[in-house]
Amino acid sequence: MGRSGATSRTSAPGRSSTTSPGHAAGTDPALEASGPYDGELLQKITPCLALFLGAWTVVVARRVPSDNGLREARRRVAYAREM
Repeated sequence: MGRSGATSRTSAPGRSSTTSPGHAAGTDPALEASGPYDGELLQKITPCLALFLGAWTVVVARRVPSDNGLREARRRVAYAREM
């Protein structure tokens, strides 16, 4: 697969890199390090992945209750719903 649709790349050592829209800081270097990927497909599935991870965080927070866990679960679900 090519990297079509990806909006930024990791720069050469010593140069700064940018973050693609909708990606958390550090996402692009992690993707680059994992090998080739389809940036367009990644953009399409990101909302589904965000919703899945948000829902999973709710499950984990219920299994091991804490104020921070529940806050994080709510934040992730809200973020996914905004996408």
